[in-house]
This record gives sequence, structure tokens and C-alpha cells, in this order.
Amino acid sequence: METKISRRQFLTVAAAGATCGLTAQTLAGSWKTTLHKALIGKPDRKTMTQFREAGFEGLETQDWNVSPDQAASGRKIAESLGMRIHSVMRGWAKFNSKDKAVVEKDIASVETALRAAQAYGADAVLLVPCRIGGMAMPQPWEFDIDFDPKTGHVRRVVAGDNSPYQDYIAAHNHAVDTSRAALERLAPVAEKTGVIIAVENVWNNLWVKPAVFQNFVASFQCRWIQAYFDIGNHVKYAP
Repeated sequence: METKISRRQFLTVAAAGATCGLTAQTLAGSWKTTLHKALIGKPDRKTMTQFREAGFEGLETQDWNVSPDQAASGRKIAESLGMRIHSVMRGWAKFNSKDKAVVEKDIASVETALRAAQAYGADAVLLVPCRIGGMAMPQPWEFDIDFDPKTGHVRRVVAGDNSPYQDYIAAHNHAVDTSRAALERLAPVAEKTGVIIAVENVWNNLWVKPAVFQNFVASFQCRWIQAYFDIGNHVKYAP
């Protein structure tokens, strides 16, 4: 049986559990990871110096369309300041475009971003494979998705009548198929460069529930295709 609690109840329970958490932390021993601070910015000396003086350790750059030599110069600047360029933001691609030339261009652009990331010394390229919109879609709180785990295709997006959302369902499933095809082509480049393609679903109306997104990423069974997750982008979909 599913039990729902209010936000107030959750906060009350969380506060009450804080003391228990301290005890558990003590018993568990030392913290086994390290949290790092970084911002998005241009990989030049002025920007990185400002970031470093503000207490940040790294930078995510949007300068993906550069040569490996240009990226290597940015890496040298970062390292001279004791910083890292940890990620490259490629952003939104159009793998679901009906124009094959557009798809090919965007696949090539991700290859460029991967090579730049390698030269920057970055671990990952942030990629949003595609966006859909312009049709009737459920309100964020209305989503109640059922999907085929073998294909990743959604079969239902709300409880009850789904006829108003057939165009959305078709667009979603088309985006799943085209994204998978593009990423399968890009995986060997990611492996060669040693850079993870970190798929994100920010503001693209796709994979709006954790199980659907997890299924898509896990379906590749590839260490070079993982997820880039920002919980702030998903608050609106919370029940």
C-alpha cells in the first residue's frame, strides 16, 4: 500500500531524524567521498582566477567547439591555478530531427565536444539528446507513466484517458529511438577519448520520471554512457 505524507510531515520527520543521523555517521566511520564546488564559465585565466578566489575548485565549460590544442591551453591555465575543467556542456542536440543532415551535424558536434573534453582533462560531456514540445502534454504533476522496459517506449503518460496525449507519446518514443541510435554511434568515440557522455533530460519533456530515465541510460550497458542529474530540474515532477 502506498502511503503519502505532506511536506510538513516530511520536514518534521527529517528534523527528528537528524540526531539519529549524527549517531549513525559516527558509527559508520569516515565520510567516503568528497564534495567539490564548481561553476559554469569560460576557461580563460581571468574567469578561473575569479572562480578560484571565490573558493571554487573547478569549472564546467560551454566552449565545446574548439580544437584539442585550444582545449589543452585551457587545461594548462586551470592546472596552474590548482583547478580542473571537469565537464564540457554540449547541451541540446537534435537527434530527433526529421532532417538527416541536422542529425549528422549534431552527432559530429558531440564528437568534437568529446575530443575537446579529452584535451581539457574533463571527465564528461553533458548532452541533452533532443527536445520535444508543441503538442498537448500532461501537467508535471499529472504524469503517471507506464513504459516498455525493453524498448523504453511509453505506453501511458497519465492515469485514465490518454487520447489527448497521443502526439506526445509518439514524439517521446521517436526521440527515444533516435537518441539511442545516435548514442550507439557515439559510444566508440567516448571510449576512445576516455570521456563519458553524460545524458541529461533538462527542459526537454523527456524521461520525466526516474524509472524511465534510468531504463534508457542503463539500456546501453556501457560505462561511457551515463547520466548527468540535476535534481532542481525535476522538482516540478514530484508527486
